[in-house]
Amino acid sequence: MKDASRIPLKKQLTIKRYVREGYSANEIQRKLKKQHRGVRRTVLLAYVRKVKRKPPPKEPRKYMPKSRTSGKGPKTVVISGVYQGRYFRHRRRGRGKDLYYWIRKQHKSGLWDYIDNITS
Repeated sequence: MKDASRIPLKKQLTIKRYVREGYSANEIQRKLKKQHRGVRRTVLLAYVRKVKRKPPPKEPRKYMPKSRTSGKGPKTVVISGVYQGRYFRHRRRGRGKDLYYWIRKQHKSGLWDYIDNITS
C-alpha cells in the first residue's frame, strides 16, 4: 500500500469525512483540489481503501502477453502400445509442434507393432 502517513492529519480527517458521506475518489480529489489541498492519486486511492477497510487491489495482468498468461505450458504425451513384441509406454514432454512431430515420427518408424493409445 502506498504510504498513507504521507497525508497530513487534517487532510486525512477531510478524506475520512468525504468517504463516510459516500463520495467517490474522483469527487474527493476534485474537492481537495478546489481547496488547494491536492493529494497524489495513488496515495488517495490507497487511503480510501484503508478507510473503507478493503483489501489492496490485485496485481493487474492486462499488459502481459497472452502467451505468458494462458495455460500453454509444456504438456506431457504418452504413447502406449506394442513395441518390438512387448507392451511399452513412452512419455514425452514438450510443446505443440514438437510433440506432434515426435508422434508422427513414432508412427512412421515401423518399430511399433501397433499403437494402442495416445494421451495428453
